[in-house]
Parts: sequence; structure tokens; C-alpha cells
Amino acid sequence: MDTQSGEKTTDKSETVVLIVESDTSVVDILERALEASTDRYRVTIVGNLSEARSIVSESTPDLIISDYLLPDGWAIEFLTGKEKEHPVPLILIVNASDEHLGLKAIKAGAMDYVVKSEDHLLEMPRLIKRALCLWEAVHEPLEREKALETSLKEKELILKEIHHRIKNNFQVVCSVLSLQSQYIKDEEVLNMFMETQDRVRAMALIHEKLYRSKDVGSMDFAEYVENLVHGLFWSYNVDPNRVKLEIRIEEVSLGIEITVPCGLIINELVSNSLKYAFPPEWKGQGKIDVILMKNEDESLDLIVRDNGVGIPQDLQIGHTDSFGLELVTILAEDQLDGSVMLDRSQGTKFQIRFQKKEH
Repeated sequence: MDTQSGEKTTDKSETVVLIVESDTSVVDILERALEASTDRYRVTIVGNLSEARSIVSESTPDLIISDYLLPDGWAIEFLTGKEKEHPVPLILIVNASDEHLGLKAIKAGAMDYVVKSEDHLLEMPRLIKRALCLWEAVHEPLEREKALETSLKEKELILKEIHHRIKNNFQVVCSVLSLQSQYIKDEEVLNMFMETQDRVRAMALIHEKLYRSKDVGSMDFAEYVENLVHGLFWSYNVDPNRVKLEIRIEEVSLGIEITVPCGLIINELVSNSLKYAFPPEWKGQGKIDVILMKNEDESLDLIVRDNGVGIPQDLQIGHTDSFGLELVTILAEDQLDGSVMLDRSQGTKFQIRFQKKEH
């Protein structure tokens, strides 16, 4: 294998490959994989989108291997802009938790994607052969579209099966916790087990919804919230005549990287309201609202509020002994890159503001 940054060779026995990757450890694995192959490759390695654009404008490689997220942009841009005038087969590298981005890239025209792990990256020569054969075999646009659609359906089925197995594993964990809880006499410890079960169920429900979704990369968030919150009402044996529930979720497409922390936040805050907002001596009609709304600046507000007794005035978000509220802060700030606001004026209102991540 020759590694260079010059022009494309005229030797037809060589495959000219452009690797766009800023992670040197990934580059090392790819180089080892291509060197071990019986096929010959002439490789150019760059670390960002700008350099890749420059090379593609001067000479067209046979194939591009690129990380989906580069320091100066998304690799999917290879399938839009000027490069589309001289299309090049693209194999995308994604993190294990971001396989839905690989499926999205295939829909946009990429030939394949590979998970960023050594075992998968070492399979690159085989993936290159497959991508080039598919690319060369389908000269007509319609035929190429049919071939890509078949490949996409295969990967979607695999990803759906993964979600199904994850959901089943979560259910096993719930069953084990349920069995263990039967031997617990301490009420505080028993409550901790129940809360953990609810958190596991919240995550299991996400994978169940993704498994059954038409688009394996996203799901109906409103339906998910309905199922999640009604499950909590059942779990805490809440009288629906005493505590009313209102859910208002604006139509917005959320990927799993947003859905998971949002689901866990809702689980914690609704559970907190059901446990503490309406004690037996509290009189009146209880109400819990769960809202997701889009703002003019395209940010999102996730709001969970109740009209109950309220939380203590001296409680400070991020500085509390409550594991649930600490978890909400971590999820909002670290996972969603958002902020948490607390309003005590009419019961308790938590408002999490964050930006939707575009891929």
C-alpha cells in the first residue's frame, strides 16, 4: 500500500482511497487492514473536510472512507455540494451508539457504513470490494437506487433486531430487580429498587418503540411519553381522579441521543411529583403537565410541572442529596448540553432548555 497526498495513479490495478479521519488510532487500524490485504491501494489521508474537498476537486479517488463527524463539518456533505457532480462511493465510520447516522447517510447516497471498533475496521478491504462492486454494477440511477434500498433495508433489520435484544435485556434486569425486591424488608431500600426498575423500564421502552418504528433512527416521542407516564401512574397506584395528567408534545423528530436523556428526565420528575407533590393531607385537584415545545430560536423546552405542595425553598438544583434531582441535572447539562430552571411560584415547575442536535 502506498500512502501519499499527490495525484491519482494511472495504474488500474491500484484502488485510490481517500481517508478522511482526524483520529490517528483509527487511521492506524485502517492502514494495517489495507496493508494486510492482497489488493493494492494508493491511500491519501487527511484530517478534515476542507483538505478532502481540495483533493476531490483536483483528482477523483475511487472511494472515500470518512468519519461521520470531522473537525470542520459532517462527512455527509460529500453527498451534497459540488462533489456530487463527480460522485464517489463513500463508506462512513460511525460510533457504535450512532448507527442510525449510518442509516441516514445510506439514505442520502453513501454506499455503506462501519462501526468504529478495531474488529469492524479491520474488515475494511471486504467492505471496499463490496462497495466498489455495487457501485460499478449499477450504472443506471434507478438500478443503483434499488441496490442501495436493498442494502439499507438489510441494515435496518439488523438495527431493529439490536434494539429488540437490548429491550429484552432491560426486561431481564427488571425481572431480576423484582425478584430481589421480594426479599427486602427495609422500606427505603425497597423504594430504591422500585425507582431503579422505573429507570430501566424508561430505557427499555425507548428501544421497544425504536424496534417498532418505521424509521429506526427516530420514533413517535409523544406516544413514548404517553406510555412512560401512564406506566408511572400505574406503578405508584395513583388515583386518576385525584391527579390529572396533561401531555403536550409538539411534533419534532428526536434521535435516540436526545430521547434517552429526555425520557429519563421525565421519569425522574414525574416520579418525584407522584411521590411528594400530593400528600394525603393535601386537598384539591392535582395536576401534572408534561410539555415539549419548540422556541423561535429552534431551541426546545422540556417542562414537567405540578400544582402540588412544592419543594423546599432552600433546595438548590445541582446541590441536593436527592439522587433523582442530581440525575436530572447531569442529564440536562451533560447529555443535552442544556440548562435547568426551577419555578416554585405555583407548585413545582422544572424547565429544561436545550438545542436539538442536527446530524
